[in-house]
Amino acid sequence: MFAVPLLCLGLDATIALYRALWTQRLEGLAVGHTAARVADELSPWSINVTSFGAMLARAFGTPDPDAPAQLPTWARLAQYAFDLAVLLAVSGAGYRRFWRLKGAQPDAPYATLIAGAILAASLPAILPVARPHYWALAIPLVTILYIERWRRTGRVLASVGEIAWTTAAILAFALTGASAPGVFSRLGPTTIVMMVPLVAGLIALRRLPEVDAAAPSAPIARPATAA
Repeated sequence: MFAVPLLCLGLDATIALYRALWTQRLEGLAVGHTAARVADELSPWSINVTSFGAMLARAFGTPDPDAPAQLPTWARLAQYAFDLAVLLAVSGAGYRRFWRLKGAQPDAPYATLIAGAILAASLPAILPVARPHYWALAIPLVTILYIERWRRTGRVLASVGEIAWTTAAILAFALTGASAPGVFSRLGPTTIVMMVPLVAGLIALRRLPEVDAAAPSAPIARPATAA
């Protein structure tokens, strides 16, 4: 955090950046008086906030003048419901694949890896002040999904669906924060697009074979190749 800016920007620029970090952010948060730009970044009503509840509130609600930094009760409840739904979905898809109710837990590191990747990828939609760059947490899940499809098909090629999703994701990130009117812009296109790998990850987890509690997980099968 210090060496890289120092090497890339120089001493004076590094000092100026950390001075701005303190005066515009940390000091303001400590005393309760943040700069207007920082307050907008932390507001759940900001177009750049990617959480599920904030997305719904922007599309179907308006800020309360008496509490401009809070979401409506229904939006908070929707956020809690979404969080619970993610946990239940991962638990349901992974039952007898990386956990079980009774007895010893399955020896299933790969299924556990996929479940962890799904949970990490869902954090930008769960955390209340997450922003678009938090979607970098979805990179492990997207990588697993590509590997899974390549393993099933035996072809290391991008499908039409993958190309379409990648194009939609690029456009969504480019349009985030744009001044284009409409419900879609207020919703937050990145949150909508990034639901696709979450669902695909659950499907990939569900496709894994059930693991007997006493047996180690089977190795990942490689597709047969022509001689």
